[in-house]
Amino acid sequence: MTAGMIGYLLGGFALSALFAAVWLLIAKMVPPLKRNPKLSYVIAMIVGFVPMLLISVIEFNPLNLLPPIVCAALIWWRYSAMIKRQSPGNA
Repeated sequence: MTAGMIGYLLGGFALSALFAAVWLLIAKMVPPLKRNPKLSYVIAMIVGFVPMLLISVIEFNPLNLLPPIVCAALIWWRYSAMIKRQSPGNA
């Protein structure tokens, strides 16, 4: 793996994470979305795929799917940690 490929993957991850983070910030400001965090996190995972899918339309490369998959896994991990913190057994 060359330095260019590593930079491409890191850039793709940063772009996917940026799109997902912007969505999560918007979801925290909108009251109906704030009441349903699972929906917000699922939409954030889908939104994280958008920039790399647009790049795949221009130039298909299977590596384009790796950054959003890692981003979605991190979002799901943070979501599950949030649910565990909010569960009644941890109060």
